Amino acid sequence: KRAEIQPGENILVVGSGTIGLFAMVAAKLKGASVIMCDVAEEKLKMAVEIFGADGYILNDNNDAFVEKVLKVTQGNKFDVAIEAVGFSSTLQNCLDAVASVGRVVEIGIGTQSMDFAYSMIQKKEITLLGSRNAMREDFEELINLANKKKVDLKKFISAVSDFRDAAEVFEKLANDPGKNIKTVLKF
Repeated sequence: KRAEIQPGENILVVGSGTIGLFAMVAAKLKGASVIMCDVAEEKLKMAVEIFGADGYILNDNNDAFVEKVLKVTQGNKFDVAIEAVGFSSTLQNCLDAVASVGRVVEIGIGTQSMDFAYSMIQKKEITLLGSRNAMREDFEELINLANKKKVDLKKFISAVSDFRDAAEVFEKLANDPGKNIKTVLKF
């Protein structure tokens, strides 16, 4: 919402977890073309095949990241870049990937101080926005979209487990996060 995405804009979402996927779906519903970026190719493939992303950039070599962005955008970079991880390196990826006078939205939740080339914001005249999307109207909007069948929330559930198996579930998630979007624990 904060990015004010317009139909036809090219959007990059860095982070293919649940938050990034919801950001991608929201941008697609506004008529944008969305490319996902992550270090986990399995999640990127799911973003395209299951959730409808228009493509992806595997960020397996940070030195080649901008080159990949330029290839995907035919040298134009992105109108909007959405950071959905919470690392300074992924925020830097967004600043590098967005076009001059573009918009970067920080929705990833980090636990450490950010260290990034902040002069890029001034040089490229980037608008940097923060968003937490945890307001009542955000949840109401998602519920309305789900009720209207515009968002299939079941796609986001990778597994359902009994709460007594929680320790095993968390261990599995820690060892193989690439295959999971959300796991529901039944009580």
